[in-house]
Amino acid sequence: MRIGVDGRNLGSATDGIGRFVHSSIKALSALGADVFVYAPGQINASYDIPGGVALRTAGFRSLPARALWGQVVLPSL
Repeated sequence: MRIGVDGRNLGSATDGIGRFVHSSIKALSALGADVFVYAPGQINASYDIPGGVALRTAGFRSLPARALWGQVVLPSL
């Protein structure tokens, strides 16, 4: 099974949603799913993304650009 994950909340290690997304990625990967994580920018280094999980980040840094990423780019992926 292929699963795409919106990784925009992985930019901050203190974000509760980010921790939930990270735990979900780890659990899905452990179950054998093909997990693809898409993020508008770099994710926080404290999140250890399991091997075999495809991480695709873009260079959107400003708030308007990140909003554009979430509304236009992410749905196309």
